Amino acid sequence: GVALAFEAAVAGGIPVIKAVREGLAADRLTRIGGILNGTCNYILTTMRETGRDFASVLADAQALGYAEADPSTDIDGIDAAHKLAILAALAFGRPVDFASVHVEGIRRISAQDIDFARQLGYRIKLLGIASRSAAGIETRVHPCLVPQSAPVAQVEGVFNAVVAEGDFVGRVMLEG
Repeated sequence: GVALAFEAAVAGGIPVIKAVREGLAADRLTRIGGILNGTCNYILTTMRETGRDFASVLADAQALGYAEADPSTDIDGIDAAHKLAILAALAFGRPVDFASVHVEGIRRISAQDIDFARQLGYRIKLLGIASRSAAGIETRVHPCLVPQSAPVAQVEGVFNAVVAEGDFVGRVMLEG
């Protein structure tokens, strides 16, 4: 047989696939997700730090090689949704229908949105969130207001973060 490895397909250099498969295998995960697209995180971070608008920061991300010439898959949340579907399937032990993932990107986030969030004590992050309940598995990707004091709010630039919550482990965050 041939092995199909896909560790780097989710959250870049974070060994999240191994962590979910091996390190958290004995736990019953109830929620998993986080910042799953470094391009979007770079754009939102730079907008917050500089006050610049989405289009100009996107152009910089493209010039730096962080965003593709056609960045739609990243900025529309599709890349993060694919990664979330993989994570959720591993975390919850069953396939996730990609069509059922609610997806919103960051294309419409303005510099004013970023500033309003800051004034209220929040940062805007594109998060992928999968949760398990008695009703089933819910998966969604969308911009979120995250309290500035939250660990995931401190993940900046092109970096990713994955947060897993379980019955035994509580909350664990992997970032990089």
